[in-house]
Amino acid sequence: MNTAKLIRRFNRFRRNYFMDRRYGAFIGGVKKTPYPHLGAENTANIAYEELPPVFQGVVRPKEVLVDVGCGKGRVLNWWLDNFPGHRMYGIELDDDIAAATEARLRKYPVSVEVGDIRLLAPVDGTLYFLFNPFNAQVMAGFLETLKKRAASLPEDLPSPIQVLYYNCLHLHVFEADPDCQVTMIPMPPRFHRAALIKVG
Repeated sequence: MNTAKLIRRFNRFRRNYFMDRRYGAFIGGVKKTPYPHLGAENTANIAYEELPPVFQGVVRPKEVLVDVGCGKGRVLNWWLDNFPGHRMYGIELDDDIAAATEARLRKYPVSVEVGDIRLLAPVDGTLYFLFNPFNAQVMAGFLETLKKRAASLPEDLPSPIQVLYYNCLHLHVFEADPDCQVTMIPMPPRFHRAALIKVG
């Protein structure tokens, strides 16, 4: 590994560490999911530096933010720092991780809920963030839930429902549905692919 790459990794770790600590604890590392049979992927943390280009110019007034598969809550941390005043949800299938995230963010205006997003998608959710939380089969079910939510979204909230999908391995689920409009988001070369999807 060359020196430039080592320096970049160190700086990335340092930024992640100090931002995590601002919201209670360092939350790096990967946790193997106990629910692979339910289509869940392992819990991994996005780096804070990856989030600004994904969210640039996307969050609307009164947006209700939902982190699907919120894990240890790094995206929730970043939202609290960048979108104060917006309602926020974290939905997590792993009850142990959800409990730790809820306890760490207890004093902040975030609702962390445990369970399957296909059942728990908030009726007022308007922007959903995905960091490849589950397989294509679950993604298809999630999309059907979103379409139902879009049909009954409260009138005082922004519409249509938006999905920001980062590391979008199952983007074909949305691309194949005529109710979805998919736009790729330009990302720096070293980051994953990202897409903005409008549902309904």
